[in-house]
Amino acid sequence: MPTHLSRAHSFSTAATPYAAHRPSYPPALFDAIEHLAGRPLAGARGGGRGCGDRHRPALLAERGADVLAVEPGRGMAREFRATPWADAQAARIARFLGRDDEARHTADRTSEQTTELDFRRDRLRWTRRVTQDAHLSNLATHSAFLVLGEDRTATFLNEERAELRKVFPDGIVEEAYVVDLLVATRP
Repeated sequence: MPTHLSRAHSFSTAATPYAAHRPSYPPALFDAIEHLAGRPLAGARGGGRGCGDRHRPALLAERGADVLAVEPGRGMAREFRATPWADAQAARIARFLGRDDEARHTADRTSEQTTELDFRRDRLRWTRRVTQDAHLSNLATHSAFLVLGEDRTATFLNEERAELRKVFPDGIVEEAYVVDLLVATRP
């Protein structure tokens, strides 16, 4: 029986297909975060755990948030670093132009005092339509399948393909997603 830890580390073995097939997040998610927080994401500080897919950190940064992304898996961290080169370049440009944002952020963090947090919760639902192949490729990146091994996963996916054809004869699957959103803000 796979453990929570083995499932968590299984993503490193499928980092490239994970990044290619997992869906991003809709703008409504970030609208909901801003609504729950009672302020825009621009200038806010946030963190994310398990950020190897790059979706959350990039979308938060696009809205102006200062994001600390943490990825414990080696393969997923390698995938994550495949594009943060742009962030590193932006930091070098800022330093070259005399705007060392990292030094300012570090100073800001060390001067903060611990405060209580205000928590707000919401649930966001959305769907996306993808081909059956894309849907099955997405499923194959879930940790439950990653720890099964290639043969057992392939057996399931082949059987599932036949079942999907019955439900989605046009070859397009409508995937439904739910995000349980918890936002913490300083009062």
